[in-house]
Amino acid sequence: MAGSPKKRNKKYVPKVDLHSKQIKEILRTKGAEGLMGVYKQMKAPHTRYLEMTWDFLEAERILVVASALHDVPVHELPLDVTKNVYSGDLLIALSKHLISPKQKFEISINTNVRNLKTGEIFTVPYHYVFKEPINYAEFMDGGKHKVDRGQGIKTRWRGLSDEWSDAVQGKFPSNDYEFAGAKAKLSVNARILAHAYETDLRKTKFLNGIKLLIK
Repeated sequence: MAGSPKKRNKKYVPKVDLHSKQIKEILRTKGAEGLMGVYKQMKAPHTRYLEMTWDFLEAERILVVASALHDVPVHELPLDVTKNVYSGDLLIALSKHLISPKQKFEISINTNVRNLKTGEIFTVPYHYVFKEPINYAEFMDGGKHKVDRGQGIKTRWRGLSDEWSDAVQGKFPSNDYEFAGAKAKLSVNARILAHAYETDLRKTKFLNGIKLLIK
C-alpha cells in the first residue's frame, strides 16, 4: 500500500556510550550479563562521554601531600596515587593518554555549607563549561588559558581550587560557616585516540556500574 511505513528488519544498535545512571539501571534490571550484552551490541562511537568524580575537599588535602612527597605537580601524580582519590573512566583516559589532554571540560561542584549559628546545611552549586578547549594541566593548576567572565571581559583561568575558592569559599566567613563536604564531577565528550583501548574503558565503566549497584 502506498504511503505505508517500511518494515525495519535491522536490529537496533545503540550508537552512544552509556552514562553512569544507565549502567546502574541495566544492572538492576538485567544484571552483569545483561550489561555486558549491551556493550557487545554497541558500535564504537566517534566520541565518548567520560567522567570522574571525587570528594573535592578531601582530595585537596590528600593531593597536596602526595604532590610534595613525589615532588611533581598534582596533574602529574601517578595513577596508583590518583585512583585512590578520583573515580571514573575519565581518570583512566587521561592517565593512559587515550584522549587529548586539551578538551572542553565541564566541571560541577556541589558544596555543603553549614551555618554555625543555626545549624542549617545548604548546598551551593558551582558549574562551569569551557567554550574553548583547555589543557587538563591548566584546568587543574592554572595557566595562560583565558575564559569569558561576562560583559566581554576575559581573564586567565587560575586553576580549579582558586576558581572554586573565589566563587564559593570566599563568600562564607569562617567565623559563621563551615564546609561540610563538596562533591565534584568533571566530564567531557572526547574522541578516543586509540581504539585498542576501548576494552579498558568499557571494563572501567562495567566495574564502576557494579560499585554503583552495591552502594
